[in-house]
Amino acid sequence: MLNIKNDIEYIELLTIGILNQNNIDPVEVFNFAVAKKCKRLILCHNHPSGDTTPSEADIKITQKIKKGAEVLNIELLDHIIICDGKAFTSLVGLEM
Repeated sequence: MLNIKNDIEYIELLTIGILNQNNIDPVEVFNFAVAKKCKRLILCHNHPSGDTTPSEADIKITQKIKKGAEVLNIELLDHIIICDGKAFTSLVGLEM
């Protein structure tokens, strides 16, 4: 979570998934952000498979969180998928 200057204020681990899926509830995302009065956030998760291509579930949860963020006046700056600490894909350029 970032402040209005895009300085990192908080990093929060929300969930640990299983081998090929992870379920996150937008309430979990916004609970901490609202409590800490953060105005911007970046989501990040990993794909242990080594393929950073966004899944349909990745795109859907990004869309849900983006809608919720708009209601709460929080700016979703990006959703980044990482693997092996080397490769990444940014969902910001995708149609959300």
